[in-house]
Amino acid sequence: MFETLVVKVLSVTDQHQELISGINKENLAAFFLAQNEIRSFVTNTNGFGHQVSTVNIMLRIIGYGYNKNITCIYDDGPADLPTIEKLALLLPEIVLKTAGPPDPITINGATISFQPTSSYAPAEQIEFGITGGYDDKTNLSTKYLTNNFVVLQPFQWGKAYYGNSILTGATTLSLDQLQAIGPNFGNRGFYMSDPTLTDQQWDLYMDNPKVAIRSEQANYIYSLATNESPKYKNINLCSAYGMSDAYNGLTTLATTAPNLLFNLALSMLYVQKNGTNSLKTRAVLLVLANVKDESYKVLKNYFLGKNTDGGSFTNPELLKFLNDYNVSRNAKIITSLAGDALTKAIDALQDGQVLVASLPGLPPPVFNQMMYASNLPFVFEGKNTANLAINFANPYYYLATAGSGVVYPTLPLNADAPDPDALSIQAIANSMQDGPLLWPANNDPSSPIKLGDFTIQTKDPQNEYPKYFNRTQEFYHDELNDKLLLSLFVFINTHN
Repeated sequence: MFETLVVKVLSVTDQHQELISGINKENLAAFFLAQNEIRSFVTNTNGFGHQVSTVNIMLRIIGYGYNKNITCIYDDGPADLPTIEKLALLLPEIVLKTAGPPDPITINGATISFQPTSSYAPAEQIEFGITGGYDDKTNLSTKYLTNNFVVLQPFQWGKAYYGNSILTGATTLSLDQLQAIGPNFGNRGFYMSDPTLTDQQWDLYMDNPKVAIRSEQANYIYSLATNESPKYKNINLCSAYGMSDAYNGLTTLATTAPNLLFNLALSMLYVQKNGTNSLKTRAVLLVLANVKDESYKVLKNYFLGKNTDGGSFTNPELLKFLNDYNVSRNAKIITSLAGDALTKAIDALQDGQVLVASLPGLPPPVFNQMMYASNLPFVFEGKNTANLAINFANPYYYLATAGSGVVYPTLPLNADAPDPDALSIQAIANSMQDGPLLWPANNDPSSPIKLGDFTIQTKDPQNEYPKYFNRTQEFYHDELNDKLLLSLFVFINTHN
């Protein structure tokens, strides 16, 4: 049990030496070996962030060798989507029932049973519980009869009452303030393995009637983005999230979905014209966010040189760009999933063109796969997607709300000022929020040019931008730097 983890721990020389020097194979494995049951808690917060984090933690603990019983307590209160339905998308082994919790499932020898908060009353006190995202004041240790409940939060998450903590009854040990694990614990992420779905996993989603059509379309796009056979024509792919205006009827950014998509699409045309080699390949801008039909109508008008009121743009520099890149012809939009409309639209796409394709509502593992397959910088705004992004070296646009400052990570974690590259990339990403009315009337670069030049530069291994993404990935994709593992080190030391 925990063999892989222990080998990693025992091979460490200096990093966290004081914390892990007392950790050895025996006390690490013995604790979990002795636990017939551990408990996890899955909240009902909107989106998938907290749910994804908690499910990943359960799977990692199972992957380390735990093969007994996990009681997954899920909040069945009002939510954007019932929590158990989110869990079924994250764990396709779950078979939902019309009423009541699903039957237990087995993963690698461990049995996961599901208990809704509305009816669950634990029968006995146990030793250990854990969650990967929890904002509320209720003490999970005392409520769910666990002597110790590890409460962790997603990367950069700052809205939680307990922060990152270990709850031992009424006592709280803050991991955010613990010197042994270093500064800025909240800026640590969860280690995630590369999100590569197997054929069997793809089949599970494509056989699920609730997500089958979307998963099939995603699989087709994925096959073209990762194709290495000369028999088929590739696409360049940019997956985009964070510009929702239909989901809950609002967006968190001080801009509009058409503004963001307009700048992105035009930047992709710029890259095809000014880039070299594979960058000249036709491109798909895959919109994974819920965007209203009205917004796509506005975007279409933008491509035609018309403002939101239907009047024509008057900025000569903007009009020149639209003409030079023949945007009205080369920027296309497809929002229908009827029949094979999306497939036909992609097949008809030519080099020098970009297709804005709407495909929201993907299961999170498929969503992650599409982000990972993007060979053009992908786009997001939320913290959970940020945790995915920092685990691999693909360039990305991390959109920041007003007043957020630089959200691209800076290393080391105790740095006094933002990384200069992070500062520069943040400014480029934020320019995406500028609408057409803010297009420079002089020779200053517009957002599409800034984004396009950035994309071209990320393909040069000697450029500072790919070096930035490589060094952040090297840190966050090392399990010995991740907050789950460090919190387990702290727990085991304090417990022993």
